[in-house]
Amino acid sequence: MRFLNQFLKFAADQFFMNKVLTVTGLREWLDHSTKAKLGWIVDAVITVDDTPYKCKDGVVANNLYEKLALKVEKKPAVSVGDCVMPVNPVCTVYGDYRNQLSVRCDDVVAAPVTGADGKKA
Repeated sequence: MRFLNQFLKFAADQFFMNKVLTVTGLREWLDHSTKAKLGWIVDAVITVDDTPYKCKDGVVANNLYEKLALKVEKKPAVSVGDCVMPVNPVCTVYGDYRNQLSVRCDDVVAAPVTGADGKKA
């Protein structure tokens, strides 16, 4: 069957809820064919993942240290090392194994963090 992905919805709010993202870099977001500047990409890594995933056979799994590229039109006021959250993220799952995530958002903002464990306030 074709076009099934048009009927799948990704719950971005739930996905980002129990995670802390840490900025690892900022770079320009360019159109691949025209090289026109589309905005900025905030490269981030998941440094805390307390999401209760449904796993098979009792295996415990998470997305700790997975990398994300958060695409925004305007330059966000964040720096490398900041803990951040995407504002109004729109996510698309893609790839042969449906294991890649494209994230576009209105902004990327600093997220409040408390404690040595890095958990959000």
